[in-house]
Order: sequence, then C-alpha cells, then structure tokens
Amino acid sequence: ALGIKNVLALSGDHTTVGDDPRAKPVYDIDSTNLVELLSRMVDDGTDLKGNKIDHPPKFNIGIAGNPNADPLEPEIMKIERKIGLGADFIQTQAVYDLDLAKKFLEETSKFNVPVIIGIAPFKSMSMMEWMVKNVPGIVVPEELQHRLKSAREKGGKEGFLNENIEIFGELVKNLRGMPGVRGIHIMTIGFEWVIPKIIERANQ
Repeated sequence: ALGIKNVLALSGDHTTVGDDPRAKPVYDIDSTNLVELLSRMVDDGTDLKGNKIDHPPKFNIGIAGNPNADPLEPEIMKIERKIGLGADFIQTQAVYDLDLAKKFLEETSKFNVPVIIGIAPFKSMSMMEWMVKNVPGIVVPEELQHRLKSAREKGGKEGFLNENIEIFGELVKNLRGMPGVRGIHIMTIGFEWVIPKIIERANQ
C-alpha cells in the first residue's frame, strides 16, 4: 500500500463549503461504506464485490468523531457502527471545550479503541470568526473567543498569537491528562511554526 500505515475514512465537507461553484458532490460510497471496503481489503484481501486482491494492504483504519455534536448520541451510534465494520481508531474534529472532550471520551471508552483528539489554533481573528461562522460542527466557547479578542485589542497581532499559544498549550496539557486520549492532532493552516511553541507551553 505504498508504505501507507494509516487511512482516515472521511465523507468530506459538502461542495458548498468550497470555493468552486461548479463542484458537485459524489455519493458512490459514504464513510461507512469506505470503512467496510478498507476492512475487506485488509482482513479478507477482497474488494466490495468479493474480487481477490493480489497484494492486500495492511493498514490501520481511522474514522472521524465529533465531540461537538449535539445531540451526541447519534454521533456515538455512527462511530459504533463503523468500529463494528473494522475501524481501528478515532480521530476527532477540532475541539475547544474540555467538557465536550471529556464527555466524548467517556462515551467512546466502551469501544476500547485509541482516540486522537484534534485541536485547531487560530492564525488570526478573521480566521477564528470565519470558522465560528462557517465550519459545520465546530463549537468555540465564548470565553475562549473573548480571551483572543481581548488579546488582539491590547497587543495586536503579536498579542493574539501569544494568547493563542497560551490557550492551546493549556488545552493540550489538560487533554493529555484525560483517560482515553492516545494522541493530540494539532491542526494548523499556514502557521505550523506555532506547534512547537504550543507543545513547549504544554510541558511547563
């Protein structure tokens, strides 16, 4: 499988979220069908139609989970179905609320699979405001928004970025201490240099 060890099976966002009005969604298979396909390839050495694969791949199958889902129960049911079809680990959407993360971890602990929590620092005020308004399934607590807005007003761009490091360093530190967390995925868009600074803050 070209050295690929892990595959994250996603449906992806609807085309209306993108920037090309000509794009059209494709519904040949959804993320659940994709998990089933990957599982058959790995475990049975066949495709969905039962055709044998000469050199079956060996990789771990990941699925997405959204701790921000409200209500959470349907999200847990979808996760349970995918794990039943062969998923090996869960990687979450960006989470900013520790209580939501804790509840999600409690609900998924019965599945006994690794959970990687996702977080997504904000490069700028405009990015934060855009994500809050436009990204489905994202919940950014008012307190966190207020801290970043206040830092931007008092210290400009530098103040905003410093507060970012402080907030997400705290978040990583707290998440690492939660039962069930097997990793943290720090998702940055165009400012990867902030990752070591966040980790450094988390280690203090």
